[in-house]
Amino acid sequence: MVPPAQRCVRAAYAVATAAAIVTTPRAPTRAQPTTNVPTRRDAAAFADHRAGVYCGDAAADRYLPKLPGLNDWSRWHSSPSYLTNGHAHTIFAAKLRWTASIDYERHLIKTDDGGTLALDVVACADAARPSRTAAGATYATASDEPVPDGRPFLLLLSGLGGGSQDTYVRAQAAAADARGWRVAVLNMRSCGGSPVTSPRFFSARRGSTDDVRAAAAWIR
Repeated sequence: MVPPAQRCVRAAYAVATAAAIVTTPRAPTRAQPTTNVPTRRDAAAFADHRAGVYCGDAAADRYLPKLPGLNDWSRWHSSPSYLTNGHAHTIFAAKLRWTASIDYERHLIKTDDGGTLALDVVACADAARPSRTAAGATYATASDEPVPDGRPFLLLLSGLGGGSQDTYVRAQAAAADARGWRVAVLNMRSCGGSPVTSPRFFSARRGSTDDVRAAAAWIR
């Protein structure tokens, strides 16, 4: 039988060892040096709401060398003096921006839980018919699935509650179409006029990434 004093010594040693393991973790090792670019900012700049690239070391090493448009301040958009904050940007884009009218072909995608996503593929973008309202988007029901034609495919997702009719979505879709891309806009559940066929609506917190994966798999 172990004497009480010896048991106390053993217990104290075990506690000290556990504390050492917790308080002195092994220093992490890095396989490759972290990518540093002028536009990459730290947490302090983020707290001050300063423009820049904010990402972890792994994402920086993987993506930033392939994205020269993010690495040089001269490539970044410079807003005019009367549009100096995000609120002004939002109001201007929603109320005052004129963008190309777009004719879409709509495909309905069923999800495993009975939901429906509306995928709108750009059929024609007409800059000669600019519009600043939802009337700038027209829709035709697609008769069959889109056939690959060799062009790169760009899938756009709108902001919260938005859809393919929004001016900022149409502006990006028209710009990519003019550069030879095939473009589609994914309208999430209950958004953009998509039919409601499931108890669950669109939620940025729950299930939306699964719906994006379902749409991407359908496109492939």
